[in-house]
Amino acid sequence: MEEVENPEKNISIVEEARQIRDEIIRQKEELQKTRDDIERLQTNNMLGGRSNAGEETEEKPKEETPKEYADKIMSGGAND
Repeated sequence: MEEVENPEKNISIVEEARQIRDEIIRQKEELQKTRDDIERLQTNNMLGGRSNAGEETEEKPKEETPKEYADKIMSGGAND
């Protein structure tokens, strides 16, 4: 016995495939837009001299000037 394909079932599969294709295309375009935004922001950060968000910067200890050092030694605070 020969099987007869149901044309309605085939149409629904084709329609479902088209919907999936359209969703993939939409998500691909959204992803590309997000990538472009990230690239633009990174470029602006590099050109602007700013650090990345969340990046901790180390504070450098203050260097003593020769006068400050001499004042410290003369006041007996050499062990500080």
